[in-house]
Amino acid sequence: MPSDPFSPPLGILYLSSCLESAGNKAGVIDYWSEKFDKQKLTNVLKNSDAVGISITGFNLKESVDICNFIKESDKDIPLVIGGPHITLYPEKSLKKCNADIAIVGEAETTIHKIADSIQGKSKLKEIEGTYFFERSKIKHGKKPTMVKDLDKIPFPARHLVKDNEYGYLFGSKVGKGKATSMLSSRGCPMSCRFCQRNFFGMNTFRQRSADNVIDELKKTKEEGYKTVLFVDDNFLVDKKRADRIMDEVIKEKLDIEMWAEARVNSADEKLFRKMKKAGFRVIAFGIDGGNQEVLDFYNKKTTISKIKKAVNMSRKMGFYTYGTFILGAPIETEKHFEDSINLAKSLPFDLVAFFILEYGAGSPLWEEAIKDGKITRDEYLVFADSARNLGNYPKETIDAYAQRAHKEFYLRISYLIDQIIQGFIRWDFRLVKALIKVAFKKDVTKSYWGE
Repeated sequence: MPSDPFSPPLGILYLSSCLESAGNKAGVIDYWSEKFDKQKLTNVLKNSDAVGISITGFNLKESVDICNFIKESDKDIPLVIGGPHITLYPEKSLKKCNADIAIVGEAETTIHKIADSIQGKSKLKEIEGTYFFERSKIKHGKKPTMVKDLDKIPFPARHLVKDNEYGYLFGSKVGKGKATSMLSSRGCPMSCRFCQRNFFGMNTFRQRSADNVIDELKKTKEEGYKTVLFVDDNFLVDKKRADRIMDEVIKEKLDIEMWAEARVNSADEKLFRKMKKAGFRVIAFGIDGGNQEVLDFYNKKTTISKIKKAVNMSRKMGFYTYGTFILGAPIETEKHFEDSINLAKSLPFDLVAFFILEYGAGSPLWEEAIKDGKITRDEYLVFADSARNLGNYPKETIDAYAQRAHKEFYLRISYLIDQIIQGFIRWDFRLVKALIKVAFKKDVTKSYWGE
């Protein structure tokens, strides 16, 4: 299961920090960055009062296997499950995972209460966002709450994964020195049709103050980190806040390499220049479609011209520029696929990734498909293919286009020469090595899903 990840499990590290702040001890095993070791986990269970696991739709099978192993090793240890998949399917997940407690939504303000309940100091029915068994029946606590003031949450307990390696891309180390990630906001003010963040109001946009973000950056520097990936959906939503953060980073001379995700609509030459001066090295754009009809279908609220402007501006400023595309919208034809591939090749991207559209639980597309009777609510991740009338082509056809897109993009002689030239201009060959490795993979698509 290890996949040489770029980022540590921030959600688990946030909860661990909250537990420690309340006087509890916490430990973390990250199976994205280390191999599953039965003996190690068995030893950990012997010295633990409870165990928790974060579950997504993508790691559901492996997570269920781990849950079963935990209960086989110690049937009496309290097993707590949480994460996006659990928020969508709390009752079903409790049964499937053989767990004792399920947490719905954000848990930073409630995890210490759950720890208290395990110690008999409080009752689960009085805690927000909890589902649990009581006399063989599933009960639930109070309505889930959302953290409104993100500044009140303690910084992630990164010391619990200090020996783990992060900062990998395509199996190559690309982060400068010791790498980690940060979340300076939660939710997104946009409403893209494929986005899964719409359940339980968790898409409500909230952001931390510039001072709070700077304080955490200083702490990561003190802890020896050299690279920080901002995993916000759009780091540049509030340009004034972003500008303030850049000013402080420059003033404090933090000397940290940073990566960020942004919408093309946020492209701003003045801000980009300041980001470059502050130490930002990579900007990732969610392009999603190379045709205006597709962009409009996804409710992207942008245009092809803005995409071109943003990508060209990013290259002009000297950033490594990453673009992600989605193939398979139900309105897409082969011409639309060709438009996306051609747009990617026409712009100065350093990296691109083509994904197949999936109807993910909680997204508007998923809700529409349920309403139309094409899928059931129990199906949490369904490919947009013609077999279910969710797209115009079989999955194999769309997958072939995605693989072709990667090969056409990465195997261009002009691209490889450009990357070598850019390596000399930037005097940085870390990404060049990773890209060459991807270019010559037999199945390029798999490098993006970590399979």
